[in-house]
Amino acid sequence: MRRRTNAADFIWTLEKANALQGWTGDSTATVSTESHNDGTEIVVLREADGVGGDPKKFLRLKVAYQP
Repeated sequence: MRRRTNAADFIWTLEKANALQGWTGDSTATVSTESHNDGTEIVVLREADGVGGDPKKFLRLKVAYQP
């Protein structure tokens, strides 16, 4: 994802579920962060548990504003 580096009042959470309900956000790993020297950066997130034996896995990015 690409985000602004000065947007400290936003919280980014990668959430997962085996169906399109019951989302949890407790097992995210940041793989890399790359600055673009224009006030933005690219952040690569990965679901830490991997796919495993789950026949379906859904991921979504939740962005919350926290002043």
